[in-house]
Amino acid sequence: MELSEFNSIYNEIESKYPEYEIKFLSKQKKNRTRDIGAGRHFKHSVRDRFRMLLVYYKLYITHILSGFLFDLDQSNVHRDIRYMEPLVSSCIPLPQKLYNLTRRLRTVQEVEIYFP
Repeated sequence: MELSEFNSIYNEIESKYPEYEIKFLSKQKKNRTRDIGAGRHFKHSVRDRFRMLLVYYKLYITHILSGFLFDLDQSNVHRDIRYMEPLVSSCIPLPQKLYNLTRRLRTVQEVEIYFP
């Protein structure tokens, strides 16, 4: 991805971000006692979290490695990526998972089905 392309996509994301954040956080808790934005803030900017998401989708590295590269805990990497995915996918197409399997493969036969 060229820098100009990254910047144009980022500008679109940045313009949609405030509305997206309010919508996302309003969905999280129905009976909110604190105002939106009153909690802990993200360690990285929207630009860096967008960059982290692109690196993840380009290289499919683990959250542990992403955490090392972006100085975050792996759970925060997962949370940041999950938080940014809907917003970014509204601006650019993100690749879909090849397999929607969410449980661990336990037998050789199950592995051969997905990886012949």
